[in-house]
Amino acid sequence: MNFSRRVILGSAFVAGFPAIAQAAFPDRPIRIIVPFAAGGNVDLQCRILAERMGQLLKASIVVENRTGAGGAIGAEVVARSAPDGYTLLGGSNGPMTVSPALRTDLSYDPIADFAPIALTSRVPMVLAISKKLPVNTLQEFITHATANPTKITIASSGTGSSSHLVLLDFGLATKTSYVHVPYRGASATIPDLISGNVDAVVTEVSNISGAHTAGQVKILGVAAAARSGLVPEVPTFAQAGLHDFIAFSFCGLLAPARTPAAVLQALHQAAATSLAAADIRKKFEDIGLEIPDPQDVAPDRFSAVLNRELAAARRIGASARIQLNN
Repeated sequence: MNFSRRVILGSAFVAGFPAIAQAAFPDRPIRIIVPFAAGGNVDLQCRILAERMGQLLKASIVVENRTGAGGAIGAEVVARSAPDGYTLLGGSNGPMTVSPALRTDLSYDPIADFAPIALTSRVPMVLAISKKLPVNTLQEFITHATANPTKITIASSGTGSSSHLVLLDFGLATKTSYVHVPYRGASATIPDLISGNVDAVVTEVSNISGAHTAGQVKILGVAAAARSGLVPEVPTFAQAGLHDFIAFSFCGLLAPARTPAAVLQALHQAAATSLAAADIRKKFEDIGLEIPDPQDVAPDRFSAVLNRELAAARRIGASARIQLNN
């Protein structure tokens, strides 16, 4: 009999020799698209992971920044890329939950167009106040806000940002209202909070912990199940009297939908092994990032986070009647 080489290889795969088909991955550089500017949390962690994962996979992994539209431009690049494992996304709240919940002009679906690889970090949100505000606890802040509706100014990293949605949700949960002051990024809010130009800010704990530790501002609560190692003296929202309020930013690696399962598994294993290494954990901690527990790094857990956070963003956006477009 004369069998073509294609038939022979196909038969070998069916007979239980998947290594033949998998041996080629990766055989060229992999790129991680970061949909934000260099230097931010998403960019830094992707660069840390790219180096270690590249060593484990014996391949070059490069980070490429494709900014714009709150991360949507970079996400679209990955969604439209070949599903072969060579183009990945450093995905976070902005392009994966916030923009899809608030915008009607996106060309991608955050669930259907991506395959989760690994949840790489979570950073809890906090409420921090200016030292000029005459309160010392979260409950005192809520009482003060109730007595002074729409008079307290709270900054966020921009209209339609994840911190803006947390602020809106906080208002819904506490039945209080505020004057929203949107900034172009989280770092711009800190000097104005220190100076007292704004009364409060909702932001990631890693953005504000330094100013809190220096006594320049006061963090009233951490919106997480456990206290943050960056500010262990600060209570959680639940400990401060506001139960069932959890808010965080996240980041994870994703591939285009329909990427082969074997490729996804190879990438996940490299990411999970990297995240478990003590030196990588130390690098993450140094920039204020919390690595999830090993079981939460798994693709199905990351998928659950995406679905849950997308639903929450849609709920908040609908309640506040927010809709963004280019």
